[in-house]
Amino acid sequence: MLDSSMLRNNPELSKHISEDKLDMLGGLLNNSGNLTPEALIPFLLNSASNAANNGKDFTNAETELIINVLKKNMSPKDVQKIDMIRNIAGMMTANRQADK
Repeated sequence: MLDSSMLRNNPELSKHISEDKLDMLGGLLNNSGNLTPEALIPFLLNSASNAANNGKDFTNAETELIINVLKKNMSPKDVQKIDMIRNIAGMMTANRQADK
């Protein structure tokens, strides 16, 4: 489903995201195998969290751009699933921040 070269060759991504981050993302995609859309976003979010803990994180704008590029190669049904998962993740994040 996903090809890391798609990211590397995407002018929109290469214009706004550093080469180091694209390399890291390509490695993540190569390790993601054939994950379903339902499993892909949690995998990427967990990977991003681990990267952030190591000082390599993506801005919200970079994350949004990456997801939008990935969604271009998905079916409408898969895009809908991704959007639903992102909405749930956003609500969970908002709830955690409100509890602090």
